[in-house]
Amino acid sequence: MNVQIVAGYLSKGNEEIGKTIITVARDSVMARKARRILRIEDGVIIASMAPAGGPSQGIDTFYVDMLRARIEKIDGKLSEPGDKFRMRRLKGG
Repeated sequence: MNVQIVAGYLSKGNEEIGKTIITVARDSVMARKARRILRIEDGVIIASMAPAGGPSQGIDTFYVDMLRARIEKIDGKLSEPGDKFRMRRLKGG
């Protein structure tokens, strides 16, 4: 996989050069190599986390929990207009 190759190069570069490397990742393979994960929404850091179990053990469970929480938050926002419409506080159109 290309992601594994790139993640390996970035991780190796970080160790050998000793410089911080920032990546934007939506892939758990990249995140497994991370020492720290920042959750950013609308340009604001809303959470700073360490991968559960450390980079070597992976973070699949961590991601599942994070995604479930995000989905619940989105579901709440999506159901609000429907609730207002049913209570006749919001008109369709």
